[in-house]
Amino acid sequence: MRTLLETEAVGELLPSSVTAEGQVTAEYVAGFFDGEGAVAVHAPTLAATLDVRLTIPQKWRPILECIRKFLDTKGIEATIYTYGNGVSSLEIGEDKSIVAFGELTMPHLVVKRKQVEGTLRYVRGEMSGNDFLLLLHREYLEGRRKWSPLRVLRLTFPLTRTEAVKLAGEAARLKAREALKEKYVAKLKDIYARLPDEFDIATLQKAGAWATKDYARYAGRTMEALEWVEGRFVKLPPRFRKLVFRKKKPPQVLLS
Repeated sequence: MRTLLETEAVGELLPSSVTAEGQVTAEYVAGFFDGEGAVAVHAPTLAATLDVRLTIPQKWRPILECIRKFLDTKGIEATIYTYGNGVSSLEIGEDKSIVAFGELTMPHLVVKRKQVEGTLRYVRGEMSGNDFLLLLHREYLEGRRKWSPLRVLRLTFPLTRTEAVKLAGEAARLKAREALKEKYVAKLKDIYARLPDEFDIATLQKAGAWATKDYARYAGRTMEALEWVEGRFVKLPPRFRKLVFRKKKPPQVLLS
């Protein structure tokens, strides 16, 4: 029986315990991560959330290939990069795969158990960014990490990832709403320039090519709120009233 398996990529020999996918186990991956792996954290400028990756650096790439193939059978997406110094790194960056990796290895982790547990809590939205950074810093002080993220990052992540994503979504919606408002006001300025000094809803509807008078009435009230016009009701016999607007500002003032 062969105890060594030749790799197709480089023709090197690897111990059978770490080559054939069937022989790579969750316990082995956990032990490898405990010894070689790391929770990498960084944040783009002005970001509200932390970018988290699980990494396993290794000079012997074929070992990482075996681990990657095993993780793939568990639905965990991992990518291997090789850098200029000859060191390769298996990296897991997708939230879904980070959670799956943590659930797979957590029962077997020893050294980095708290770090992976904290990573899962942060990715799931159960822990704020600041608390996550402080956890990693404590792990560094206790000798279970080689570096502290607080060397380069500050405690400016008070929200959980879920809260930050929700806030970013609200900010995006507000930004889109402001853009629509600006577009609408620009349209009203163009219509305003073509209106007579005094006009009614029917005239405004025709100038704006709106389908109903409700749109024209809303436009007139918006102009009034912007203090472009003054609205008033004019009595019509026998018991009716008509809303009319009188311009307060010359068109060139608005278009300048």
